Amino acid sequence: DYSTLINWDKTDREYVTAMIEVKVTPQMRTEDFDKIALKEYMALYEVKSVYLMSGGFDLLVMMEGKNIREISFFISNKLSTLDSVH
Repeated sequence: DYSTLINWDKTDREYVTAMIEVKVTPQMRTEDFDKIALKEYMALYEVKSVYLMSGGFDLLVMMEGKNIREISFFISNKLSTLDSVH
């Protein structure tokens, strides 16, 4: 058996993957979570995927950034400013 080990320190690619749990409220009664996910979240270029969840949160947003600072900036300046996020 062979397995691949990547030494990320020797590559030019630096990134952090974040999974962010989000509670949302549709703005219109006819709007559902699928429309919110496609319209608002997937339009943000940092977002790689959105998952519908059950339980305490409605959506799981997966994103990539260069570092934790970029992830924090995304959450505070983009994600939290969306009308559907509460």
